[in-house]
Amino acid sequence: MNDFTVFPLNNYKMKYAGISISVISLILLVINSFVHNLNFHSNISEVQHQNILFWGFVMGLYLLTFSKEKIDDDRVKRIRSKALQISFGLLSSVLLAITFIGSYDNTFQSFETIQILSIVAGSLLIYQIIFNLGIYHDSSFIYSDNTVRENKRRNKRFYLIYILVSLITLTLIIIF
Repeated sequence: MNDFTVFPLNNYKMKYAGISISVISLILLVINSFVHNLNFHSNISEVQHQNILFWGFVMGLYLLTFSKEKIDDDRVKRIRSKALQISFGLLSSVLLAITFIGSYDNTFQSFETIQILSIVAGSLLIYQIIFNLGIYHDSSFIYSDNTVRENKRRNKRFYLIYILVSLITLTLIIIF
């Protein structure tokens, strides 16, 4: 059977490119927030410069998220699938909550680029945390199609870390 995918995963070496792009963009973003006159091009405003750097951070996370592991077996694929499912569910929930609030409050109707990128970055960061916890920190972290209650009972530490990271990420998105 042919494993045709519309969006194939990058090879393992692209993880290094994604990490490099994310780290460099994040460092420049932090430097840019402290030094307000740091412009790489004179025709770009400070807000546009910040958006470009944050876009670079999100693209680095994107490359990191959609790259294969060194050993990409069925366990890794199942963990990747569940991590994507969870992060997509959170992303959809946040967007639905924002549009629901926006229908009653006019302040949420006009989004800036940095706010939209923050939501996407939060979703990709949550994916990275869930995926790396599942692969590297818990060898018994194998998802099954059991009930939610049974999975929570088997993976208590994961769900506790997941809830804490989700709350911290959502708090940071709301603050910034």
